[in-house]
Amino acid sequence: MSLPGIRAVVTPLPKRLDSLTSLRFFAAFAVFTTHFTGSGGKTGLGRAPLIFPYAQFGGNGVSLFFVLSGFLMTWVFKPNEHPGAFYWRRVGRIWPAHLVALLLGTYA
Repeated sequence: MSLPGIRAVVTPLPKRLDSLTSLRFFAAFAVFTTHFTGSGGKTGLGRAPLIFPYAQFGGNGVSLFFVLSGFLMTWVFKPNEHPGAFYWRRVGRIWPAHLVALLLGTYA
């Protein structure tokens, strides 16, 4: 229903959601500290909660990271874009890091 003399203002959605991207960083950091300290912070360096306060949340960090990543991937998908182009863009962004990790793991 439209009212005469009133125009709807449509604001475009932001291309990036930096707040969720930063939350994804903290989830990844929790996973990192869990792996770095060993056994989820129960032994070794993990017993120093002031140094590694996120070590106990590594398991939750994995779930949060994947949920946020899935949401952010669907957020950047453009409805008028062909899915093949979307997937090629994703592969082009992720594949170089995997290739570097493979080479370092194989030859280092």
